[in-house]
Amino acid sequence: MNAAPSPATLSAMLLRRIHCVCLILTALIGAGAAPGPACGGSSHEGEGEGEGEGEGEGEGEGEPASPLRVLVDGVDVDVGASDGGAVDFGVVAAATLGQPGASAQRTVQLLPVDPSSSVTLRTDPPILVAGLDAPSFAIAEQPAALVRPGGATFTVRFAPVATGPLRGALVFATGTRATERVVVPLHGEGTGPEATAGVRCATYDGSFDALPDFATLTPSTSTVEPTLALPAARAGTDLYAVLLLGFVDVPTAGDWTFFSTSDDGSRVLVDGAVVVDNDGAHGPLERSGTVPLTAGLHALEVQFFEKTGGDMLVVEWAGPDRPRAVVPAEALFSSP
Repeated sequence: MNAAPSPATLSAMLLRRIHCVCLILTALIGAGAAPGPACGGSSHEGEGEGEGEGEGEGEGEGEPASPLRVLVDGVDVDVGASDGGAVDFGVVAAATLGQPGASAQRTVQLLPVDPSSSVTLRTDPPILVAGLDAPSFAIAEQPAALVRPGGATFTVRFAPVATGPLRGALVFATGTRATERVVVPLHGEGTGPEATAGVRCATYDGSFDALPDFATLTPSTSTVEPTLALPAARAGTDLYAVLLLGFVDVPTAGDWTFFSTSDDGSRVLVDGAVVVDNDGAHGPLERSGTVPLTAGLHALEVQFFEKTGGDMLVVEWAGPDRPRAVVPAEALFSSP
């Protein structure tokens, strides 16, 4: 009679099986996308025991197909198709500049192929979201690991965090065989407004002793200007205010200093926060402020008013490896 395996041997064999499953799922998901919690076990566990165990699993002919059907919005999908995606979310507005974007949802249902049986999902969590663009996809609520004859239904949400084509995948497994692992491709496209050169410029007539609340005023003129300079039509005149709105394209992440030299008052806001406050009725006066910024577009607002006498406005910046200079036209874009 053969001796029963020792507890240590059984433990090593079990860890070997778990390690193999983790490797298979990681290969399916792709480099850098781990299937849920980190898998335990060492590559040396179980060496010399169960040699050849599991060889050829999933490779032989005549193996059963996946025991689950996948339906998206009530329609069966061919999860083995090579057309680029089984769940298509279409074109959805992406979140930009701190503003929330839109989202799209699809209802996914798993049904046992055998309507009289239940199927257990061996993945933890039951459904994994994988792929380079995985942050754009989410499962609203994980289904139960046991898929009963009535099926398991869950919602997949697409909320793009970038523009352009985005790809992901749902991954789940009912066992270790190739036919017991399912990858459902996801795809969608994030879209956003086209950037237009220049900044919006609104001019307001009135006698101001300090920067006004522009939200309460009606502009006398509205134009798009190429730079942050005062509109040429008002040069040398008195009793007016100007509001410049747009985006500034920051080339390098780091601390950026903005300078405002004005006669009379001015203010510079980045992403809605005051960076330079140079308010008040005064002659040419320079003030500055520094703010940490990521590379890319940031909301920019410049406020100005002119009481009497001379008028001027110069807005400059300096950043990592960039000397102080007037904010260039090529870095300015109109707000959508």
